[in-house]
Amino acid sequence: MVALNKIDLVPAKDLPAVISNVAQNLGLLPAQVIPLSAINGRNLSKLLLAVAATEPEMVAALGQALPEYRWQLAWQSIIRSASIAATIALVPLPVVDFVPLVVTQSVMVVNIARIYHYKITPRRASELVATFGLGFLGRTLFQELSKLGGLPGWLLSAAIASSTTVVMGYAAVRWFEKGEKLSSEALNKLTHGTTTLLLDSLKNLGKRKPGKKGLRELITRSLESSPMAESRTELDEEAGE
Repeated sequence: MVALNKIDLVPAKDLPAVISNVAQNLGLLPAQVIPLSAINGRNLSKLLLAVAATEPEMVAALGQALPEYRWQLAWQSIIRSASIAATIALVPLPVVDFVPLVVTQSVMVVNIARIYHYKITPRRASELVATFGLGFLGRTLFQELSKLGGLPGWLLSAAIASSTTVVMGYAAVRWFEKGEKLSSEALNKLTHGTTTLLLDSLKNLGKRKPGKKGLRELITRSLESSPMAESRTELDEEAGE
């Protein structure tokens, strides 16, 4: 990972060529070069997310030191957990109440709590996951979408497991920030919207079931490229705030 500072001095039309030259000279891929400007903070969040993705154990320290970037850091934890949840759900069953999924979401909640400097035990995190009731909501959504036909069970399970994990992460953030629990209506709306987003990303697979690594990469790319990666605004609006 290379941070290329002072891009405010580079004309926008020349930036791709500059990044390409830097990458070539250092034997890297262009994606490994992060252009930023220290004077105005441009792309600083991308640098922090790259650090968080490369060194997950640093996320808590970054969250405590840079509270204005806590959501972006939490989003990295959410992406990792959502991609794992998808692979857990590859079996064509409504697995959103499956034990490994609850464990995955509980670990995510603990990680998010650390980012927000909130003390919580793994047991309390599991209780919080159960309290939000997303397992039941996911089962209901699976049954609804299954009636429409045309989508393999494994694809529905993967999308729903990922989406409920994303919503659980967002709900945890709201809880640690404000101590408020999202309403059932808000959770329902958020889960439907996120499931639709992920199904759109996965539908090109058709009925061909991918391997676990390929599925994780698809989910990760979809969530990293969504507007939610930079800001919670879209989720806050859907939740009615």
